Amino acid sequence: MIQTSAVRQPCAFPNRKTRSRRSQVLGLVALACAILTTVAATATAQAAAPSQVAAGTQHSCALLTGGTVKCWGSNVSGQLGNGTTTNSTSPVSVTGITNATQISAGYQHSCALLTGGTVKCWGDNGSGRLGNGTTTNSSSPVSVTGITNATQVTAGYQHSCALLTGGTVKCWGDNGSGRLGDGTDTNSTSPVTVTGITNATQISAGSYHSCALLTGGTVKCWGYNGSGRLGDGTKTASSSPVSVTGITNATQISAGNQHSCALLTGGTVKCWGYNGYGQLGDGTTTNSTSPVSVTGITNATQISANYQHSCALLTGGTVKCWGYNGSGQLGDGTTTNSSSPVSVTGITNATQISAGYEHSCALLTGGTVKCWGRNGDGQLGDGTTTNSSSPVSVNFPDTTAPDAPGSFTGVPSGQTGSTTATIGFTLGEADGKVECKLDGGFWGACTTVSVTSGSMSLAGLALGAHTLSVRQTDAANNVSQVGMTASWSVVIPTVPPTVTTPSAGTKTVYKKTVGGVKTWAIKTGLLFSTGGDTRPAAQFMNVQVAVDSSGRPVSTKPSDSLAAPTVASFTTGVLAWSTTGEVTRPSTAAPVWVRAGNRLGKWSAWVKLTA
Repeated sequence: MIQTSAVRQPCAFPNRKTRSRRSQVLGLVALACAILTTVAATATAQAAAPSQVAAGTQHSCALLTGGTVKCWGSNVSGQLGNGTTTNSTSPVSVTGITNATQISAGYQHSCALLTGGTVKCWGDNGSGRLGNGTTTNSSSPVSVTGITNATQVTAGYQHSCALLTGGTVKCWGDNGSGRLGDGTDTNSTSPVTVTGITNATQISAGSYHSCALLTGGTVKCWGYNGSGRLGDGTKTASSSPVSVTGITNATQISAGNQHSCALLTGGTVKCWGYNGYGQLGDGTTTNSTSPVSVTGITNATQISANYQHSCALLTGGTVKCWGYNGSGQLGDGTTTNSSSPVSVTGITNATQISAGYEHSCALLTGGTVKCWGRNGDGQLGDGTTTNSSSPVSVNFPDTTAPDAPGSFTGVPSGQTGSTTATIGFTLGEADGKVECKLDGGFWGACTTVSVTSGSMSLAGLALGAHTLSVRQTDAANNVSQVGMTASWSVVIPTVPPTVTTPSAGTKTVYKKTVGGVKTWAIKTGLLFSTGGDTRPAAQFMNVQVAVDSSGRPVSTKPSDSLAAPTVASFTTGVLAWSTTGEVTRPSTAAPVWVRAGNRLGKWSAWVKLTA
């Protein structure tokens, strides 16, 4: 069973003796190890951050919280997985991967373990290393056939392997020297079962060989055995697993190019195989067909072996590396080989490491990734192609959008007669551009915007439902989800207007002689409340008068209506009717009645006016 601690898959590369010097310079060598463990990545941070890192031959990859994957460096065979074959000196997104739980970068190809136990690979497919039944390269992930219950994946030189539920192992791709472990040397474009392995807990694919950690701490390896990389005390190749001598308490393994290493209980490390550059870490350059102890390592928590160098993560977060250092892959600020571990400069809080071909990477606390060594194809991910013998930060672009603006205040509730509103909101990020939009209109500038909040003032709202939307675009041009207010409706108020002046019993109604005939007249200057209706349409409120000899208002339509007030007569919700006309009535003692009404036909009570 894979543990939840961050443990990395080994990497490996072609035998230096079987490849030309030019091919080595070009990086035609093998594998970068991936992380062993299936990390339960719960995305608690606002932005997706790296949770695993895997250094390959001339490229690197990172698994982000949430299950997406980004890769950078050489892309000649599509190993970056972004649908192109264009190199990138900064991370690019692997297409179609949203639920990965573990990754592994190999020689010009990469693989990811997905939720549920399926596996996808992408890049070079020579000898069928992508496992999809073909030998066709793919710059986008393709599914490995027949794998539905994997718990770990590891990409090697020209082959790949998967650990399955229950402890069995399947491999696919190039089978030279029997590295697929099925007892043959026949290539396979689909997974085949490794013979005799039923209790594996971790696997690692190297260049021409593979290894498995078994229940109880023993280790078995298979494939090419030049320089003794299988660790069985011989140099004889084996297409079936053989036991590594003297290893009974291993907790993690890593298969490199021509050597292999094991982390033991208590934090010590042993390595075996080719040692021409000191990659076994025992202070010599003498090959060994059996495991030898790495000097000075007593508190390792993870190991990673690759082309001609090895690294160990120590308790507390420091890292030490040993072996070949021609491109600065040991990370000690020099290019001097070392047969004993040297400290990687400036790394004090690493949580996981990965050794690539001639570069190495470390995942640090908080999700930062740093790499060092060869950078000819941008595999260090710092936006350059300049080698570095000291760690440099991987330039992960900001692709996380701000939180949607929210916490709206001042939103009218339900139905309202008001045609104005000032709505405030909070922002999800303290930078970028903030835009507002009313209903189905266009995005435009909001009224006010500060570091953490903003507002939008609205006026002249039409009748009907309204919604204010707000969005934010950060400095990296990531657009937030749209924050949206609850809808509200502007309606004609159902509260009727009220006659406030004159009131009953005033002398507003008076006798007047017109053409020698005495009549009743109403003076100008009547005031009415609007019933809450402040829209310009409130101009169409009616003021009506009537007379009735019985002392009661008429039950039918009044005989006269006063002219509507002008726009200028609206003041703070009160109508000031200021026309100069007068309403006249026959000379009689009958009272005059006055009322006001709005467009909904809501009327005030009649006000009785007497002389």
